[in-house]
Amino acid sequence: MAGSLIKVDEFTISSAVASIILGGGSSGSSGANVSIDSTYDVYLFTTTNSDVSVDNSNILLRVTKTSDNSADTTANYDNAYKLLSPSFDFSNQANTNMTSFQHLGGSGTGTNESGVATAYLFNWANTNEYSFMTWETNIYNQTPALFSAKGGQVHTVAQSNNGIQILMNTGNLTSGTFTIYGLRKF
Repeated sequence: MAGSLIKVDEFTISSAVASIILGGGSSGSSGANVSIDSTYDVYLFTTTNSDVSVDNSNILLRVTKTSDNSADTTANYDNAYKLLSPSFDFSNQANTNMTSFQHLGGSGTGTNESGVATAYLFNWANTNEYSFMTWETNIYNQTPALFSAKGGQVHTVAQSNNGIQILMNTGNLTSGTFTIYGLRKF
């Protein structure tokens, strides 16, 4: 459907940073002062051309709370996903009580290594439900070459969230365009 995706916020990394926030009201990195809210039932979060400063590091995600525009650092993040790679056996992964969502494995510091990802965000602004996402990520890394993960993640706190923090477990984000779209209600 034409016009189904409405861009809400976007940030492109131009120099190395430890973290950014999309949406998040006045805390947002784009300076647009926008929030994920009840305007849309579902939001789409995309990552293109992401890269990191430290090999085998991970890009992580956290919800930002509507109450104060800050990232929620509590141990209330759970996930389950299938890891896919031609270089090793497929495997099921699951984690509970983490301090962030898993987003992308580090694409590394080699030439042309990068990642792309999509995540559908549900119940983000709903104060009576857990926020959760379905996600898919694909990463080109020279060793083991190409891998992917597909699954779901849930923030086990019933609170209103207005954005998403993208951060590193170690090192910095060195490139990437991060975008949030609202899916128009029909």
